Amino acid sequence: MTWDVYALRYGENTVRTRRDSFPFDADPNARHAMDFYYWVLRSDDEVIVVDTGMSSVEATRRGRAVFEEPPEMLAKLGIDALDVKRVILTHLHFDHAGALYAYPNAQLNVQAAELRFATGPNMANPVLRMPYTPDHVTEVVTRLYEGQVTVHDGDTELAAGVRGHLIGGHSEGLMALTIETKRGPIVLASDVAHYFESIDSGALFAIVSDPKAMARGLNWLSGFPRANVIPGHDPQLRQIYPEIAPEVYDLTASPKDI
Repeated sequence: MTWDVYALRYGENTVRTRRDSFPFDADPNARHAMDFYYWVLRSDDEVIVVDTGMSSVEATRRGRAVFEEPPEMLAKLGIDALDVKRVILTHLHFDHAGALYAYPNAQLNVQAAELRFATGPNMANPVLRMPYTPDHVTEVVTRLYEGQVTVHDGDTELAAGVRGHLIGGHSEGLMALTIETKRGPIVLASDVAHYFESIDSGALFAIVSDPKAMARGLNWLSGFPRANVIPGHDPQLRQIYPEIAPEVYDLTASPKDI
């Protein structure tokens, strides 16, 4: 089974510096923009949403801005969020699980390690809990009690042609996906690598729960052809893949040289 894969860009942060991404960078005050994406997989009539983005309310709370509410962008692909039956959560940070409210009919998929981390004693530490929002985590736990969450423990087949890989590092239960497409398998890295340059240089991102796991994840990504890897937040993606609708990029098209 092969899938079409789309990146939906719902926001950006252009005032960040390299220090915000890489604490020991040689040019810490240089600007280092970040794009915010979530993703859609589609094969015939089957649709899977990967992560949800964050709502405008969450963006305001966090001092960010979004172009439009992420779930509303699905209409550009002819999809209604209420019809979505499956949402894969790569992890539960605010910009990845911040619009769960829009998918009341979906079964959620999440790693057990992420649930343990986001609901456990480590959340007493303000640095470790910073990327999480209690409302989002509570939504997942509530839906777990309602039978709407499938919990995975390690690498797993999520759907025919879609495999989840437990990586950790940025968060304890961070999951990357490998997806079969018409141009071959692609790796949806999510925040295993925010930017291509992390894969190239091994530079660790500033928000990290386990540096050694993050380094192993970057090394794992470096074993794939660069053109097959999709970082989680890199603005370069907009130059590499065609925009098929406003802020919607076709990741299964042949990429430009990168």
